[in-house]
Amino acid sequence: GKKCSNPVPYAVDTLDECNETESNDTTKNAQQIELPKIVNGRIDKPGDVDVFQFKARAGEKIVAEVYGRRLNSQLDSILRLTDASGKVLELNDDYMLKDEHLHTNMMGLTTHHADSYLMAELPKAGTYYVHLADSQRHGGDSYGYRLRVAVAQGDFALRVAPSSISMRPGGIVPISVHALRKDGYDGEIEVVLKNAPAGFKIIGGRIPAGRDSVRMIVIAPAK
Repeated sequence: GKKCSNPVPYAVDTLDECNETESNDTTKNAQQIELPKIVNGRIDKPGDVDVFQFKARAGEKIVAEVYGRRLNSQLDSILRLTDASGKVLELNDDYMLKDEHLHTNMMGLTTHHADSYLMAELPKAGTYYVHLADSQRHGGDSYGYRLRVAVAQGDFALRVAPSSISMRPGGIVPISVHALRKDGYDGEIEVVLKNAPAGFKIIGGRIPAGRDSVRMIVIAPAK
């Protein structure tokens, strides 16, 4: 049979990206970034901490999110957000979604919800710092990460189960639609059939505000 390489997970984004630069282990030599930003980096030795500095306005909601274990990294991240005085405004180790779903990696496997996420409203204009480390103080070549730091923009993605269906004329098929809410978005979500053949319709195509999943019914035309 045909040979193929091992799967390699990767992520893409529309935000501006940069690489982490050492040394950036303390607030005194923190790497300066402008928001929004994706930082590609590595906790390259045991005990390493990567610190990033940014400026923000009063009242802005800032999010910091790590993609590590979801990209098959060994990193078990921990995030801290501090102000210029060193006061910790927010801290997160293992983030679990509100409906207690675990994070999954690009292969669909659960990942110990080891990727960190935090969101905080900043009390005043000024300089702030994001500190990223491994919660077990490990590090090395396999402890890579992607760090997103941005002003919160509420959004969502949808996952449908089953992901594909076959229907006979006049058939009725139930589906489950799961909303992966992002950066604090908690509003109602309307689900519609896009580019479906004529006569197909969906019943119950609305995820209420605050809910993360709903059962819907797809109906095929009689002919």
